[in-house]
Amino acid sequence: MFRKSCFGFILCAGLVYAAPPDAAVPQGKAVLARLPLRFEENRGQAPAEARFLARASGYSLAFTSHGPAMSLGSRKVELKLRGSNAAPAIVPEGRMAAATNYFVGNRDQWHTAVPNYSKIRYRDIYPGIDAVYYGNQNQLE
Repeated sequence: MFRKSCFGFILCAGLVYAAPPDAAVPQGKAVLARLPLRFEENRGQAPAEARFLARASGYSLAFTSHGPAMSLGSRKVELKLRGSNAAPAIVPEGRMAAATNYFVGNRDQWHTAVPNYSKIRYRDIYPGIDAVYYGNQNQLE
């Protein structure tokens, strides 16, 4: 019997069966949940309107010129401040030693050494007022 495991599926005699869940997966998710929230520059790994991205347990964030947008599974929540600057400068702060790599698709589609930051600042959302987004215990503040 031919057997090959790939991404949690096992091919046996031409039939595909879901492999039993790996016991390390919940432990790995728990470790990732304790990591600090980090903001990464969009270098083509996401739709062009997202300037920066953040991913946490159960949600992801896209920081666009129109404001932050949170995706919770199939739901999307956009934060818009009434009467605010329609095109604020979005500035990363606190460059982290960590970088993100995306090895998806062909080599020419890979994104390597994507910078990570500890904060994202929207400058002058109102005259003299900035909005700063950062993580606290892997939660957005």
